[in-house]
Amino acid sequence: MPTRIAAILALIAFALSLLIGAFDANNTLVTIVWRAIVMMGLALVVGYIVGVMADTMLKQNLSDVEKKNSKRAEESSENSR
Repeated sequence: MPTRIAAILALIAFALSLLIGAFDANNTLVTIVWRAIVMMGLALVVGYIVGVMADTMLKQNLSDVEKKNSKRAEESSENSR
């Protein structure tokens, strides 16, 4: 999951940088592409960090839910006896 989020954010940043650079008439093609590549790299790092955080939060929440469900199952089995 972290790599998917990182890749998506990097591609979005690259595309937006190209579009914004294309409408700015003062920059050359090399400058536009260079800035887009730099933004893609930065977005890749930030996206990976965000993806790792989201993955960790998801795993923690799922383990909490599993613990609650196992406690409920134990309580219901004790009550049914």
